Amino acid sequence: MTAPGAELPTPVCIVVKDLCVIDCDTPQQAAALEAKYPEMLKGAPCERTRRGFHFLFARPSEADEAGFFDGAAQREQGVDLKTVTSTGTGGIVLLCPSPDKVWLPGRAPWEVAPNGAPPIPLELLNAVAMPRHVGIDARLRFTERADGSPVGEDEDEDEALVVRNCRWLMAS
Repeated sequence: MTAPGAELPTPVCIVVKDLCVIDCDTPQQAAALEAKYPEMLKGAPCERTRRGFHFLFARPSEADEAGFFDGAAQREQGVDLKTVTSTGTGGIVLLCPSPDKVWLPGRAPWEVAPNGAPPIPLELLNAVAMPRHVGIDARLRFTERADGSPVGEDEDEDEALVVRNCRWLMAS
């Protein structure tokens, strides 16, 4: 409880459109993630929250291509990804010096990433989030043309329509 008249820290909120923040709700979840991906997490800015930890990364273009979006408990209860939403808007995160937030010693952004947060490795992104769509290559062969005339089996391969990097929505 704060004494009457005492100043409270001002919350600092950022829009995470160009960031991926892994939000672990408990110290145990953060420790398990760090044990599994030590090389990927040790170079990331990290803050202690009231209940757990935030790990900050830059959002790579591959995250957009694969369809990784903001969401809670996509792979594991209590481990959330805070980033751009599926509608294109940025999610928000409260950071230090907000109440109940403190950078770990040596893990503030200006200490571990003075030129910007490192991009989140796709292996780590896949460990905490599920892509909403995936790119595939497909080859389609039509039996008739748009005018209704048949396409022959012996016709040139150019008659086949090749579709590359289609995006198919995955059922959730």
